[in-house]
Amino acid sequence: MDCPTTADTVAVETDTTAAFALTRRKRRPAYGAAVVAATASAVWLSNVFRQVDALTIRYALITLTLGFAARWLFVKASPRTADLTLLSPWIPIAALAFAIALSPLKTFLSNGDTDPAGTLARHYGLVAPGQQATAVDRCIARQLHNTSLDPAGQPVSVAPANRVPFYRSVCNTALLQSLLLLDGTAISRPQFTAIEQNTLTASDY
Repeated sequence: MDCPTTADTVAVETDTTAAFALTRRKRRPAYGAAVVAATASAVWLSNVFRQVDALTIRYALITLTLGFAARWLFVKASPRTADLTLLSPWIPIAALAFAIALSPLKTFLSNGDTDPAGTLARHYGLVAPGQQATAVDRCIARQLHNTSLDPAGQPVSVAPANRVPFYRSVCNTALLQSLLLLDGTAISRPQFTAIEQNTLTASDY
């Protein structure tokens, strides 16, 4: 029987070392993935459970189910299916992504309206039925709505007859300063309040 040559012995040792190194890499704890998963879970919980009620619990279950579904589809579609498990730190990350992307769904579940500021703009007669509300229209509607809910809590006091032109001027200024989002909310409330104060001081409202 032929004896193994030196080259064969080196090849076997190399293969054994490589297999051992691969095993060590596979068994190494995924601390980075655990930290990312924990962070995503915390952000997901804070994003979904800002107010604990039946709606937020239902919304949380929807996004978490979508996270599991995304992981299941990935496992089934991956060529490494045998090496993958359904439970993964990617699930809370996917759930967080769905929670952010589907935030209009939460609004729809709460009141059936994906554009509450646009609806308010039509309610106050700022936009004709069938027309699209602008960021300024939504901004005005939000301010009118907030004033009607809590007049004493507003930073400025304006007569009811002057509120629409006053807030139109304020919201237009905020838009020019790139402070308005499309839904009519201000990026910086202190800056928006400063515009209100300056507009009130410079005008006869």
